[in-house]
Amino acid sequence: SGSIPDYFALPKGIGAKNLKDTPKPYPAMEEAMAMIHAMPHKTITERRDRAMVALTFVTGLRAGALTSLRLRHLDMARNVVVQDGTEMRAKNGKSFRVFWFPRTEEMQSIARDWVAELQGLGFVAGDAVFPPYTLLTMQPSGHKPIDPMRTDGALSLAFSKASERVGKDFSPHSARHCLAALGDNLCLTPERRKAWSLNLGHETEVITETHYGKMSDGRRNEVIDDLRSSEIWTEDEKDLM
Repeated sequence: SGSIPDYFALPKGIGAKNLKDTPKPYPAMEEAMAMIHAMPHKTITERRDRAMVALTFVTGLRAGALTSLRLRHLDMARNVVVQDGTEMRAKNGKSFRVFWFPRTEEMQSIARDWVAELQGLGFVAGDAVFPPYTLLTMQPSGHKPIDPMRTDGALSLAFSKASERVGKDFSPHSARHCLAALGDNLCLTPERRKAWSLNLGHETEVITETHYGKMSDGRRNEVIDDLRSSEIWTEDEKDLM
């Protein structure tokens, strides 16, 4: 019988894709500011940690790149950070310039204060922006360059403690999701979306849209409800009116 092969066909459910995992949590910009405001900053180590968290949101750099920054990578006059793949722990050794993201001005101020504090201690261009706490002391003229921390564990711990103060649990990578979501709200033209995506180190907007700032089920529900309740018209309906 020609129908015999049909009896050996697997049910379609076998090959069906599973429901996607819940998007990883990330803070809104207001929550990010609340985190940073809640961080203690009496000691120099606490100020270092607060500046690390702040600069993560200002630049969107990944944890490895951020914790391996040196002062020469910062252009404070032009609000630019250079990710140098030859010197930093950058993903795939990628080098590019990051222009400080808008709506992060208060965080930028914290980063500026930290750099000024380092310079007051005698830190120079070749020194780490976020050195180990044991080296956060006055440096003599002509000192040996102070290397960055070997791992990004201090940044992860700083994020964990900061987000815990607002009742959440965010990782350093959540800052990139936060910035991607902010870009969705601010960038209403293709040119702006492309510039925002490139500033995150992505070659195309598709990468940003696919992997970052994903819409949660809760937010999707809010948007759908808003579409039901608001007087939103299609283009055809507008023409008819």
